[in-house]
Amino acid sequence: MVVRLQCKTGRFILSNIKSSTTLKDLQAAIKDKTDVPPEQQKILHSYPPKEIESYDSKLTMADIGIKDGDTVTLQELQQPRGHRPKKQRQPVAQLEADKDVLITGESKVISNDTPSGPQSSSSSSSVSIAIGELKRKVVPADNSCLFASVNILVNGNTPSYELREIVSSVIASQPHKYTDAMLGRPRDEYVQWILKDVSWGGGIELLIFSNFYEIELVVVDIQTLRLDRFGKGYSSKGFLIYDGIHYDPLVLLSPNGTILQRLFSQSNESITESALAIARDCNQARQFTDLSNFSLRCLVCNELLKGSSDAQEHATKTGHTNFSEV
Repeated sequence: MVVRLQCKTGRFILSNIKSSTTLKDLQAAIKDKTDVPPEQQKILHSYPPKEIESYDSKLTMADIGIKDGDTVTLQELQQPRGHRPKKQRQPVAQLEADKDVLITGESKVISNDTPSGPQSSSSSSSVSIAIGELKRKVVPADNSCLFASVNILVNGNTPSYELREIVSSVIASQPHKYTDAMLGRPRDEYVQWILKDVSWGGGIELLIFSNFYEIELVVVDIQTLRLDRFGKGYSSKGFLIYDGIHYDPLVLLSPNGTILQRLFSQSNESITESALAIARDCNQARQFTDLSNFSLRCLVCNELLKGSSDAQEHATKTGHTNFSEV
């Protein structure tokens, strides 16, 4: 059977996979394609992608639920699986107190965040500019990538779940603005649904975050090279890059990896060009998923669907949310 592998460096075909192939052999095949060792592989499958439940090396593809034609997604762990460094609590500053620091002083260190380890990236994920490097900061592909990305831009180390609570609270408190028609499902249902860690965020959530934090959020689409702006008119802006199924934030890093800047002044047009340059390189490397044309199968009722719009409509009508790429 044929299994497709998707990762930050592109898409690959794993052609020697059988239903009896073990997880150990799958991890070896992934390492051959990506150089990511098994102990640093986080493997997701199905649609929306979810992590496999166990990394028992003796499990087979049939045990895991990976079938012919499926796509598996690889996320590289910064530390080997099982490594448990002692976590240190870090204070989270309020946005209002931080805002001036975030958007002023181009050469000033404005965040104490540092990468937890070497990020897997290529030249298509960064652009060097005068004081540092605008870089794509990879967040987990765990259905919460939008929330985690916005979290990095505005809230530092605040858990991204709190952003889900913000969305739920805003929608619940503004019924005339966020109607059932706008949400695509009953509002009371939506405010509970968005709290689940398997629920994806999108345009509605971006608009809410823009208004809540009083910043413009600019999404750079890799496939179309389009800039989608949420919250025009604010004095500062933050950038996210989108590959069709995954969001990552774009931040300015110093040569030693320290985050110099997460939000930028509206007058800084050069940073917008740098963000587009990253997207162009990713586009040329085909690092995106064409959601309008890929085929899906509902794993609940086996109905064949075309693109994300069909999947969303099907999920709204039936409540089925478990899909597989065909």
